[in-house]
Amino acid sequence: MKKLRLLPLACLVIVPAMLQGRVLDVSSEQEYEAILSQRQPTLVKFAANWCGVCNRVKAAFEELSDDSELQGVKFVQVDIDKAPELRKKNGIVGVPSFIFIQGNAHLKESVGVKSLKTFKDDLRNDIRTVFNLSDE
Repeated sequence: MKKLRLLPLACLVIVPAMLQGRVLDVSSEQEYEAILSQRQPTLVKFAANWCGVCNRVKAAFEELSDDSELQGVKFVQVDIDKAPELRKKNGIVGVPSFIFIQGNAHLKESVGVKSLKTFKDDLRNDIRTVFNLSDE
């Protein structure tokens, strides 16, 4: 009987981890360079745990990483406190910052969030435009 009670609790613990989408957490320059060397369209979010806005957009960023339309885009997040060398290397002065990269080219950078209400749609549109994705 106790095993039956533990099973639902175990599911509650496992399911949130699976819902995090395809976002890769990067904490070293070596990991970062390895991802960029794949030359795949990549959206990098620089954030910090202490940043309220960063925390409010986290779920939307993860949801976009699971969007089938955006499957060709790699989603990466960097905690600036855990990887200060990456913050410096990329010239990050505010969080959240989003850098659109393909190959070695920084195609676009965006700092902050204009509207929490429209963040997800705005970011999806930016991804489509910057990486020339079809909106079909």
